[in-house]
Amino acid sequence: MYHIKLTERFAGYSTEAARGGDTTRVCVRGMSSVEDGKLHLNHLEGIPSIVLSLIPDEYKHSNISSMVVTITKDLDAKVYINELEELVYAIPKIKSIAKGQPLTRDDISGIGKVAFKNFEFPKDQAYFCILANRWDRIFAFDFSPLNEDENNVIDYEVEDYLGSCYSSVVYSDLVNIPNEDFDKLKEKGLFPFYALKYKTNTNLLAYIRNGWPLDELFDDFESDLLDSNEKWRESWLASTQISDFIKFFDIALERHSADDYVSSISIIIPKIEGVLRTDFVACNPTKQGRNQKALIEHIVEPSKNQYLWLSSFLPEHFQSYITECFFKDFAHSTLDNDISRHSISHGASASEQYDRKSSLISLLIFVQVIEYALRSSNKQLHRD
Repeated sequence: MYHIKLTERFAGYSTEAARGGDTTRVCVRGMSSVEDGKLHLNHLEGIPSIVLSLIPDEYKHSNISSMVVTITKDLDAKVYINELEELVYAIPKIKSIAKGQPLTRDDISGIGKVAFKNFEFPKDQAYFCILANRWDRIFAFDFSPLNEDENNVIDYEVEDYLGSCYSSVVYSDLVNIPNEDFDKLKEKGLFPFYALKYKTNTNLLAYIRNGWPLDELFDDFESDLLDSNEKWRESWLASTQISDFIKFFDIALERHSADDYVSSISIIIPKIEGVLRTDFVACNPTKQGRNQKALIEHIVEPSKNQYLWLSSFLPEHFQSYITECFFKDFAHSTLDNDISRHSISHGASASEQYDRKSSLISLLIFVQVIEYALRSSNKQLHRD
């Protein structure tokens, strides 16, 4: 570890070009990776390079796999290069993980936090970190405590934030989906569902972008759905508030497997809202849970608060999806309405709409909502 004295106070990074005398916005907290291209290079060649120039030893940039720097308001800095042991905490999708078990992106939903053994980030000091993920480098920083005019402190868990940064790189294909691609998915009533394997979801995105026939993916959807049911149902059944809903899911899944899509959809669609309402009322016992917007916000909010929005959960996008697709309104003048909560309730969809695709989507939405409920603020639904 190196003790150094900085010769200048870091404010952060400019977010736009500016001339002398102009004002510009400054990013005091953020992250970047290879996905960010030139911006990432500017970050790494900026403040980290200045710090490296002040230490007595010379390091090649390619040899730095981790770098942690903390800076006091008096500009005293501690520099750790390839020294601190990283502790990466994953959030498992499966019920249990054995010691030494190799993990893939399909076994975890994201990175809960990244910590360093025998090290804590001081709340009153600025920091920046460089973390390695294979060939990529993750750069995270917060220089707000260096502001001389304000008494800023770090008011969040840095380790959790670093976990979200790590997740955003591990799941970059999902986290960085352009809005136009999400719009195309919603037009087809689809979503990169949590129960689908990573490869299935990346294939789904490729099919959407290229206009390929989506029914070619439905076998993979079914296989992934059955696999998730086998892996997760133990934790579903362990929840007293969820277990009864799983009985309906089992029946709906059996009807789907028998190609009886009318029955599978009719059974599972009302139960999706049932899970949303049950979880909401459990946390808000004085309310009845009749406001669908409030139900949706409640089920996804904990995931946003836990930085899981930068993981395969995609809570903000799922909130938009379930609002616009599952709770989609219907036209009274026709039966040519997509399957939704309202079209089912009002008998506004023709029998042709009750097809394999709609059945699969309904079952996948149910699984996703169950998984959100297990991470909700209702402690009875928490997974071990």
